[in-house]
Amino acid sequence: MALVENPLGSCLVRAGLLTPSELEATLKHQGETGGRIGSTAVELGFVSEIAAVRELGRQLGVPGVALGGLRLETIDFSVLNRRIAAQYRVLPYRMFRKTCVVAMANPLNRLTISQIENLIGRRVRAVVVLSTVLGRFLEQLQASAEAPT
Repeated sequence: MALVENPLGSCLVRAGLLTPSELEATLKHQGETGGRIGSTAVELGFVSEIAAVRELGRQLGVPGVALGGLRLETIDFSVLNRRIAAQYRVLPYRMFRKTCVVAMANPLNRLTISQIENLIGRRVRAVVVLSTVLGRFLEQLQASAEAPT
């Protein structure tokens, strides 16, 4: 996995996805509201989720995935259950025979990946997603757990 050498905002400008003035506006908004640069640029409508997460993945050296079209009801929680997903702030993205691919905002967090591997007894491979998109799914997950059955 790559070490991050350049801020994502600079990478987005270099890739032609943001103009310098859009980056400036994004950084200003981020300073006022907090959050991460990719999510903020998407929120402001300067880049698409797909473009931002693709560049973020390139920056981190892991695949980036957009969850925009995914619905919580379609996620397979049979191996990595809802409790583990919520606790570690990840979503099961794909299942292969002995590997669980998880979507997470920080795919370089080896400790989290190792802990999940120990809990589920499978190899875990991480892909990166925008933190705000992951947050929306985790909020839905929490709401569904609290809803009466």
